[in-house]
Amino acid sequence: MKKITLRMTTIVLAGLICVLGITSCGSLPTEKTVAPNLTPIEIKQLAQEEMDNGSRRNALAYYEILLNRYGSDMSVRSAAEFEIAHIYIKQRKWKKADELLEKIIKRYESAGGAGLVPKYYVLAKKDYEKTQAKIGKKKKEDE
Repeated sequence: MKKITLRMTTIVLAGLICVLGITSCGSLPTEKTVAPNLTPIEIKQLAQEEMDNGSRRNALAYYEILLNRYGSDMSVRSAAEFEIAHIYIKQRKWKKADELLEKIIKRYESAGGAGLVPKYYVLAKKDYEKTQAKIGKKKKEDE
């Protein structure tokens, strides 16, 4: 009787490990698994929900999908890149965040930047100051 109970417990545990392994690996969003008709706002919402649930990896995947599908729209691109940079900051990937934030700031300061949503310019500049301090670069002087 003890052998049967031990054997059943082992089988159940092995099954649970297999199931958990499959579902955790299979949950990363991809171009194929995300509905093609979703709007930029809907994809961004999915990314935010993943962040709220503590899954930065899935959030990054949604933002990459957003960039792949709608990255030609500079407002969408700026918002998605800012959110990616912000995730990098939370992950303490200062250099990656810094490079992305600098790219966003340059976009806003170039011709055509005035047509972009100003919110991400202000936020990018604030986060850029943080990344500059963390990686030890000289801060740009305000003119």
